[in-house]
Formats: sequence, C-alpha cells, structure tokens
Amino acid sequence: MHLSAPLVRRCLIATAILTATAATAPPDPWRIVERRFFPGPAVSDARGQGVTTDGVHWIFSGTRSLERVDGDFRTLRIDRSAIPARLWRPSRLSPIGLNHIGDIDYANGLLYVPLDSSHADAVVGKAYAHPVVALYDARTFRYTGRAYPLRPPHGTDDIASWIAVDPVNATAYGMTYHQASELAVYSLPDFAFRRYLPLSRPIDEAQGGKVRDGWIYLATDGDDKTVQRANLITGTVETLASLRNAGDQEIEGLSFHADANGKLSLNVLSREDDRPGSGQGGIALYRLEPWEVAGDTYPSHRIVTARMTLAR
Repeated sequence: MHLSAPLVRRCLIATAILTATAATAPPDPWRIVERRFFPGPAVSDARGQGVTTDGVHWIFSGTRSLERVDGDFRTLRIDRSAIPARLWRPSRLSPIGLNHIGDIDYANGLLYVPLDSSHADAVVGKAYAHPVVALYDARTFRYTGRAYPLRPPHGTDDIASWIAVDPVNATAYGMTYHQASELAVYSLPDFAFRRYLPLSRPIDEAQGGKVRDGWIYLATDGDDKTVQRANLITGTVETLASLRNAGDQEIEGLSFHADANGKLSLNVLSREDDRPGSGQGGIALYRLEPWEVAGDTYPSHRIVTARMTLAR
C-alpha cells in the first residue's frame, strides 16, 4: 500500500508525539528524589527494621533496638536492648519469648512496636508465630507494660513484620507476610480483631506500613521491591514505585515525613550496599515524592552518604 505525502507527514508527526510522550512520561507515580546511605554494621543493627516520626524527630527500629535522631540523622537517644526481659522471656504473650522488632509506628506520645520470635516454636513448627504489639513511651523508649497479642481468625503466621495505626479512627492494620489477599483491621487501644478488608490483588512480603488520607502505604520486599498502597474502603491496590537496583537488597519499613516547609515525602528503608555489588553494606533511606506537574524534567535523585554519629 502506498501512502500519500500528507498522510506520511501526519503519521510521522503522530509517531514523534508518541515517542516524545513515552520518553517524558514518569515510569512510576512517585519518584525517588534522594538516597541517603548509612554505611556499616552498627547502623544496620540500629536502623535496619523500621522508621517513623514523632513530627520532629526520626525514630528507627532495629531487630532489638530503638533510636531517635535529629534532622541531620545524628543519634539523640538509642537503646540497643529495647526488648525488656519480661517480653524476652516466655510468657502468656509468647511461649518462646519475643526477640524481633519490626516496623514501628507513632501516635500521641507512644511507639507501637510489633514483636515476634525468630526462633522456631517446636509446637507449631515455625518461627514468627506469636505476634504481639507492645506500647513504649516515645520519649524514653521505656516499655509501658501494655502489650497485646494479635489473634486474627485466619492465623498468626508471620503477621508482625509491621503495624500501622490510625489513632483518629481508633484503628490499626496488619497483614500476613506471604501473598496477603486481605488486610487485618484491629481496634485500638486493645488490638481486638475487627474484620478483614479484601484486597484487589495480593501483596507479597510487605515489610512496612503507614496510614495516610484513607490509604495504607506498604514497602514490599518481593522481586520488584515496590512501594504499594491499598485503599482502606475499597481494598484497591496500586503500585507507586520500584526501588529495585542491580545488587542485593532487603526492603524494610517506611514513614511519611514533612520538612520545615511542610512538604511531604515518603521514606523507605533498604538493606543494601553503598554501590550494587561493592560488599560495603549498610542502610539506604530513599525519599520519594509524587510527580506534581506534567512536563517535569524527571531529574536523577540526589545521593548522600552519612555515617552514624552522636549529636553533641
């Protein structure tokens, strides 16, 4: 078939428009604007599980620790043994004790700390089978004495990787780690199971969650290392961004944060090397923001390396 010259020109113009659109369209609804890297095993231990904010300071969780830092990420307070003996030992909360902290959340002066055990329970034949949420004073990091086992009807297999709270609606949320098809909804303050919210598609390996404006935002450690969100009314799931790089990674917790000008960002932790394959491990904190205007230039994100330091 032969095309006329005007038709050829129109086809070429249309192709150019499509090509330009494809070249400038954002790959994800949210973009990475900064990667801040904290090198070394000490910081991996202190900041390698979760993150939240009290509105002024960042608060990190490690497997057994809690740390508060200032705006420059200098340590203000750290407790490297944040799980007290009465939670560590076997008790009514867990017959094998609790030794693992997940992604934490903050509300009204309290830290909500999800706990479980990485040791296998000989009775049930698996680890991470006794999920508990413990409440800590966010200023002192002292355990308040209040802790609540999670007992949703569809089982307790690995459901304390994170906990997300919505104090305005007296609600908390969690889900199973592997291929979650539903979101567990709990009542505050006692974490009594309320109901399940079915999801529009499964979410695999969620390691952190936070609630904002009718959605729950989730950091996932599946193959694509994605940040996703689920609508808390409809259960609709959306993918916002991928943090996958060429090296080994383990995506951990996440938190919203507002800067001094009130600009909001979503911040996600990742255990990874300073450069893929370098063998120099640590913790990366990715700062993401939504695309705000069409026609943005989509700049490369800023990279900052900062060692863990004590504030003077």
